Amino acid sequence: MPIYYVYNAATGNIVHRHETYSGITGEGLPCTEEDVLSLVDESFKSERLQVLEVEAVHPDEREIGGRNVRVDVATGRLAADE
Repeated sequence: MPIYYVYNAATGNIVHRHETYSGITGEGLPCTEEDVLSLVDESFKSERLQVLEVEAVHPDEREIGGRNVRVDVATGRLAADE
């Protein structure tokens, strides 16, 4: 099931998290980057945003080991906040 994280490309701070599911099967559905970016709050539109797509093993990937996540801009992967 794909999960999309929209983040500030300079800081790695996540500003939006998005998932879409089929109402019939309950399976996660893919989205385009444009679709995901169109859902971001207007207050973040002035930031340089990028979208990271991850395949989630668990339906709630907002935390890693009990800590909030961000995107490590050097690797382009999710990382736990220090």
